[in-house]
Order: sequence, then structure tokens, then C-alpha cells
Amino acid sequence: YKSLIQMKNIFLKLKPFHIILIISSIFVSFTLYLSLPSLFDYKKLQLKIEKQIESDFKIKLKNISQINYRFFPTPHLVISKSDLYFEDKSDLKISTVNNLKIFISINKLYQNRQIKIKRMFLSDSNFNFNYHSYISFLDQLNNFQNKRINVKKSKFFFENQNNEISLISSIDNLLYFFNEKTNQKKLKING
Repeated sequence: YKSLIQMKNIFLKLKPFHIILIISSIFVSFTLYLSLPSLFDYKKLQLKIEKQIESDFKIKLKNISQINYRFFPTPHLVISKSDLYFEDKSDLKISTVNNLKIFISINKLYQNRQIKIKRMFLSDSNFNFNYHSYISFLDQLNNFQNKRINVKKSKFFFENQNNEISLISSIDNLLYFFNEKTNQKKLKING
């Protein structure tokens, strides 16, 4: 309580110009801190990003075209185009994804260029499943503890043994994650 009163007295002694200057400098410093990783060379970090995604999500990314950094609304990487594969079936491509968003911890990025992924966001994608990839998908849901994956406005296609599309399912929102507090996997689908 005493320190609060002392702080109030300091602000009362300051002129409005000084208060505006302090607030502006804090804002500029914070913005600079968030935007500085846009200068990093993510081509050199591509292998680390791929390995971290494989570790956290049990999904392989291949044919990554370009990686960009964005800090609004929260720090994330945007992969322009990539191919998605299940880790155990690297020959079965699930999807070609455009604008894959990987939300990261910016503090880890500053420390030795480490990548710590919080969640992954996919939108407007087509996912192709056949019998083998569907079994891999179920195995992944049952046996692995993934970080948060969010899929919006996408379509799931299922091919039969004759490689013909037998089922199309539109997904408005799919949210999949492991809740560490309750030790449960959650899968919520709207579509």
C-alpha cells in the first residue's frame, strides 16, 4: 500500500508531457520487441520447425515454400504452402495446406532461436483420407498427446478402395487438444 502511494506521488509530480513520453516509449519498446523476429531467417530454422511440429503434433510437413513471422494478434509463423503427412505414414499425403499458422512462444525464439509451439491453426484446406490414412488418423487420436490443433472451414474427403471419393464432409470448426489438467483428450467438431 505504501509503495502505491509513493508511485501515485511520483506521477502527480510529473508533467503531462513526461507521462506521454514514458507511455510512448513503453509502447514503442514493446512493439519493437514483438516485431524484431520478422528479421530472422526462417529458412535456416525450417528444420527446427519441422522437427518441433513432428514432436508436438506427430505430423510431418514437407515441401515448405515460405515462412513468415506475424505478431498480430499473437506471435505466430505463417507457412505459405506445405504438404501434411502423418508421421508413421510419410508416403500418404493428407493435405496441401495454404497459410498454416503456428503460434509460438516469442521468448523461446529469442533464446537461441528455439521454437516452442503453442498451437496450430489450419483454414480452408482439403484433407484426403483413404483406409490407411484414416487408420493412422484414428491411431493418432487414440495414442498421442497433441498440442492444440484448430481446423476451420475445411473439407474431408474419403476415398474407397477404387480411389473414388465416397464421402465428403464439410467441417466448420474442429478443435483437438490434450487437456493436461484433466488428463483427457478433447475433440470438438462442428460441421
